Amino acid sequence: MDLLRDHLLFHDHLCVDAEGRTLYESVERDLFGRRWNDMNDYADAKTDAILAVRSRARAARR
Repeated sequence: MDLLRDHLLFHDHLCVDAEGRTLYESVERDLFGRRWNDMNDYADAKTDAILAVRSRARAARR
């Protein structure tokens, strides 16, 4: 359940936070141009951006 809650927190925050969207979009665009032998490497590469957006979302809820 925590995974779903975290996903929804991330998703919902991207809908209302332009800075968070810009951050995540920038990372996604950078990663899109790379070649990935393993999708786990791709997921790991965007983890910091996801955690940053989640942190912003939690701070906005306070």
